[in-house]
Amino acid sequence: MAEGGTRGVVKSMIDDAGVVGGRGGRGGLKPSTLSSESSSGTGDRRRPLARSTLEAVVGGVGGAVERRRAGRLASIGVPWTAWRGSMRRGALRKRFFGKINAVAIPRFDGKADELFAQVRERWPWIQERSAAFLNWRFVEAPSQRFRAHGVYAPDGSLRGYAVVQLPERGEAVGWVVDLLAADDVAFAGAMEAALGHLQKVGAAVARATAVEGSWWERELRASGFRAPASDDRKRIIAHLLDEQHPLASAVRRPSDWYFTDADRDDEVCS
Repeated sequence: MAEGGTRGVVKSMIDDAGVVGGRGGRGGLKPSTLSSESSSGTGDRRRPLARSTLEAVVGGVGGAVERRRAGRLASIGVPWTAWRGSMRRGALRKRFFGKINAVAIPRFDGKADELFAQVRERWPWIQERSAAFLNWRFVEAPSQRFRAHGVYAPDGSLRGYAVVQLPERGEAVGWVVDLLAADDVAFAGAMEAALGHLQKVGAAVARATAVEGSWWERELRASGFRAPASDDRKRIIAHLLDEQHPLASAVRRPSDWYFTDADRDDEVCS
């Protein structure tokens, strides 16, 4: 977290699909600690923050079936969506080819701490991404449905990582739940490793949720994820306790957020 931390800034951050933010549960605040107030505490009601589900087709026929089931896109549009995603993935591969290597991470180590220390100041609003947190949140998760890949420079340094949630048995939907990268090359390698792994295990669709206007939403769209349906939009409610806190303005600016599904309270996405 950037200097100042989050304590004393917001009482709660919630949405109508579950809890987001904080440090309770396996990723966020416990529901019992939340405030339902929707203003800043000073009578100032701004356009509400929101998060949305985005998705990309990563597998052929299954993609059409899954998207019809979800009601997100008429099946006639799936070939175009898949083609668009394929072109974006091709661009990702060109960006990192020959520059970094992507390998599975069975457990995070001190290299993840070094990466976090390197990039954390980019976002005024960012939560824990230490090796200890990542192992607790994903490697040791009771569901055992998460897989991580790291991208490494020739000198062996960790330049980025991505974590995916595997499809539930009998389903064809996987999730890109977290990704952190030192630069655009590492991002491309990590995202391709994530999408490639989901495709390999039989996923037809990859999904991710993102706060609207955030870095994560922008990068997902650039990686071939499709704009969400209007009914996928979920409000986020923040109640500021201290308007003068150094991070108060960051709460209202999603562009200052690093926020992924790793920061949800519920362990798995659905």
